[in-house]
Amino acid sequence: MRMGPLTVQSSCGAGYSGAMAKRETMLPDTLDKFDDFLWDARWDRGRSPMAFLVRTVRYVYALVRDFMSGQLTLRAMSLVYTTLLSLVPLLAVSFALLTAFNFHLRLEDLMVPFLEPLAVSNDVMCEYGFLHSLDGRTAFRSRLSRNELFDQDLQRSAEASAAFEKSRGRHGLSLRKVAPAVDPFVYEMRVHIFSRDRNLAEAPRHAEGTREHRRSMTAAARENRILEQVFGNTLSQSAFLWSDRQRIAVESVEDPDARFVSKVAGHLITGVSEPLLRFLILTLLAVLVAADVILSRSLRQSTRV
Repeated sequence: MRMGPLTVQSSCGAGYSGAMAKRETMLPDTLDKFDDFLWDARWDRGRSPMAFLVRTVRYVYALVRDFMSGQLTLRAMSLVYTTLLSLVPLLAVSFALLTAFNFHLRLEDLMVPFLEPLAVSNDVMCEYGFLHSLDGRTAFRSRLSRNELFDQDLQRSAEASAAFEKSRGRHGLSLRKVAPAVDPFVYEMRVHIFSRDRNLAEAPRHAEGTREHRRSMTAAARENRILEQVFGNTLSQSAFLWSDRQRIAVESVEDPDARFVSKVAGHLITGVSEPLLRFLILTLLAVLVAADVILSRSLRQSTRV
C-alpha cells in the first residue's frame, strides 16, 4: 500500500514529538534518581572515600541548584537582614551597659589608636548636645539643657565651687580632675573659665586697637558673660569671679556687634536632638524587621512552589 506525502510527514511529526516527550520524562527521572543516590542516608556516616566524595558533591550540587533556581540570592538577602537585625540590638545593649558602668572610659586608650585613621577631625567621639543663645550675639554649646544648667547651678553651687578650690593646681585651674561624661556641669564651667582667662592673657600680646587685641578681649568678655548668666551662683561663690572694675574694663574694649560662639564643647552635634535620633533608630529597626518578614514570606512561598 502506498502512502502519500501527508501521511509520511504526520508519522515523522508524531515520532519526533514522542521522542521529545520521552526525553523530557527521562530527565526528571534521572535527576530524581541522582537525588536519591546523593542524599541516601548511608553516606552520612560512612568513612570510605566514596562517602567523603558524595558528601562533598552534595555541597556543590546544592549550591548550583539554589543558584539556578534563584534561591541563593534570596537566601543571601535574608541572611544580610537577619544579621543586621541581630547586630543593631546587640551593639545598642552593649554600649548602654558599658556607658552605665563607665567602662567605655577605660577602653578609650585602647580604641583611639585603632579608630584614629577613620577620624575626620581631632575629636575622639561624637557627642550630642544643645546650642544655647544668650542675647542673639552670644551662643554656646552644652551637654545639658538650659533647665538642667539652671538646676545644677542652683543646687550644686556650694559643692561645685568647693571642688574648684580643691582642684586648683600650681599653674591655675586643672581641667583633668573631672571627666565630661561624669560631671558635665563642672567640666564645662571649668573650660569656660579657662577659655576666658586664656583670651584675657592673650590680648596683651597684641597692640591695643588691633583686630587681634579686640577679638581676644571680645572672647574674654563673652565667656565671662556666659559664666555670669549660666553659672552665676557657682561663680559667685568661687575665687574666679571678676570684680566690677575688671569686667567693665574688658567690656569697654569688646566689639558689641560681633557674633560670638564659644569654642567650649565645639565638637557637640546640636543639629539632631536625642529624641529625633531615637526616632530615627526605631524607624530603621522597624524597616529592617518589615524587610525580614517580607523576605521570609517570599522565601517560604518560593520553597513551597
